[in-house]
Amino acid sequence: MKIAIFGCGALGSNLAYILVGAHPDWGYYLFDYDKVETRNIPNQWFRPSQIGLYKSEALQLNLYDQYGIITQTQRLKIDTKPALDQFDLCLDCFDNAESRALISCPHAIHIAYSAERTFEVVWDEEFKPEKAQDGFDICTWRGAKAFICLVASLGAIAVNQWALNNIKINFLGNERIIKSWICNG
Repeated sequence: MKIAIFGCGALGSNLAYILVGAHPDWGYYLFDYDKVETRNIPNQWFRPSQIGLYKSEALQLNLYDQYGIITQTQRLKIDTKPALDQFDLCLDCFDNAESRALISCPHAIHIAYSAERTFEVVWDEEFKPEKAQDGFDICTWRGAKAFICLVASLGAIAVNQWALNNIKINFLGNERIIKSWICNG
């Protein structure tokens, strides 16, 4: 199976770690043009020594170090609709509405969070690009790592349900829903 991860920051890097650990036999393609910054270190799967590297290439190195998996990378800005048919599954982990809107096909999952601490893991037919986290810098939110990992984990569950059972599931929620899970669990 060929999996494309668009956006290798908070959601993309955490989701990649989960998926590669569970499915090392899949082929992974990482897309991001941003570079690792100091503020990324607490919430993304990068090391301080990787500051200044392209996120896709730093993540490629980390996945190889952790799992021995070789991934493909592209450090280009997605500003036109890419050729998505070459992949079995496309994971939109971008942090801006313009890029997110370009990842549109029946085999795409959109994964996002917002400043209001809402989240979504939705298949393309349910996706509304205006829900993207535009203007919200998760790196400034204390305690963000747990929230990011939760959303990335829900993304991994959606991928697994589709890959293993051919079932498309969505997750939509907010901080109140998360608190109810914790209090009632």
